[in-house]
Amino acid sequence: MKETLFNILKTMILLAVIAGLFYMTNMSTTSANIIKTDNPNLTIFGDNIDSSYQPYIKDGKVYISTKTVGNFIDDKIVFASDTQKIIITTDDGVYKFKFNSDTATRNFKEYNCNQALIRHNEAAYIAVDAIKDIYNIKSDYNEETNTISIDKKGTSDLPLNYNKVNVYSDLKTDSNILETLGMNNTVTVYTESLKHNRWYKVKTDSGKIGYIEKSAVTVKSEEEIEQEQKEEQKPQEKIIGFWQYGSKVETLGDKIDAVDVVMPTWFALSAEDGSVEMKYSKEYYQKAKANGYKLWPIITNGLDSESNKYVEYTSKCMNSEENRENLIKNIIDILNTYNIDGINVDFENMREEDKYMYTQFLRELHPLMKENGKTLSADIYFTSYIDRSGLGHACDYVMLMGYDQRGNWSTEAGSISEISWVEKQLLSLINDSEIDPSKIILGVPFYTRLWNEAQDGTLTTNVYSMQNSQDFIDKYNLEKKMDEEAGQNYVEFNDTYVTYKLWIEDAESMQKRADLVNKYGLSGVAAWQRGFETPDIWTALDNALKTK
Repeated sequence: MKETLFNILKTMILLAVIAGLFYMTNMSTTSANIIKTDNPNLTIFGDNIDSSYQPYIKDGKVYISTKTVGNFIDDKIVFASDTQKIIITTDDGVYKFKFNSDTATRNFKEYNCNQALIRHNEAAYIAVDAIKDIYNIKSDYNEETNTISIDKKGTSDLPLNYNKVNVYSDLKTDSNILETLGMNNTVTVYTESLKHNRWYKVKTDSGKIGYIEKSAVTVKSEEEIEQEQKEEQKPQEKIIGFWQYGSKVETLGDKIDAVDVVMPTWFALSAEDGSVEMKYSKEYYQKAKANGYKLWPIITNGLDSESNKYVEYTSKCMNSEENRENLIKNIIDILNTYNIDGINVDFENMREEDKYMYTQFLRELHPLMKENGKTLSADIYFTSYIDRSGLGHACDYVMLMGYDQRGNWSTEAGSISEISWVEKQLLSLINDSEIDPSKIILGVPFYTRLWNEAQDGTLTTNVYSMQNSQDFIDKYNLEKKMDEEAGQNYVEFNDTYVTYKLWIEDAESMQKRADLVNKYGLSGVAAWQRGFETPDIWTALDNALKTK
């Protein structure tokens, strides 16, 4: 009995010793990371941050200014002045933080954040721990240099390829050697901080920042990773879709084999609070689904109503965090209620000063669309109230409105969509706005304009469908000639007092537009509008864009 008690006592003592050692080990590890000063230095992605953006330590937690986040980590972070919230958007999440609140929201669902957002020196500060997972970053504290380092996880803790790697103080081998590393060491590589053919800027395990030769470590840039992911994806079939004004089932018609997506004009922003007017048609929906089509109905900002009133509604909705959230909730609720595949956002006639808040609305909408398995597209125009680059990065697809080069406002006759003009706009989206071509769908016109030039110089014009154009050609027995710059057939007819000019949309012009889609790797075409085309157009687009 005594021996048993002795063994039990011995075991308890041993366990206590082990527990004590474990506690002391963890305490010493933790102690190394305790920040012992109120004025630590800060580096972000290898760059020293100016003291005006100094971090703030409260209750052992590290906070950084939201201006620091905006300047060095995420230039799309937003402060909503109406609700006093900080908003962060990612591809799959919209995060909202309130001052001194223990809860935040992700995609409108609350979670605990333990007062992630506070005010310090009349500025907004956010806890680094609260944004680590959002931005895929890590933070470390170096007691020797009194420095907090924030780095990207993807380029952190990378092993070295060989031993005796010198870390230099400058971009030359005769500069000071800060440290010599071996294959048992790791480094953080700052690919964005230094663009150089030979050198990487790195941080060592001991916190020293210097330069090593690129051969010493293997690191993939974000561009390389993105390219590899693209190459792993199966090539997708080109999308062929059309817009339809209204919901006439007769216009929708029977199944067209080439068509994937239809976009009827079903929804509109109807008030500044984010209310949505609906013109949903169950009959149209059932017919479209029976045809095998996906539905991405259009939501406008009230283009068919009183223009000035809806410009005001749009402005007040876009500039209010609460109203944007209401609009997003309404859109998601409608799409889920009626089992609709996506939405096509077509906001026009906006104020130029609202362009970036319109982009913010789409940034906040996209994570909710993705979470619910819906597709987000938005229409792009070359106009001052559209932030083309912002839209291109916020949405799944952007639709380039590749028409209305000329209209009833024009002072000279000409094509509404010269192929050279369309190509110039595409190149601007790809090169200037840096939009991935695979996100661009080219809007093509199934209509044109007949121009009437009177002898006195008066110019009038009428919209012509493809069939209208053919009827005009047949009526006057006109011979078509190719306008190479326009990429269209052209006819002209002189009456006694009027000269008629017509740049024709037909299978040949559609072929040239499809050639641009293939040339630049776009996702497909969308046509305005269903009912204006002749039947041969679908065969032409199918042959040009679909794999056989």
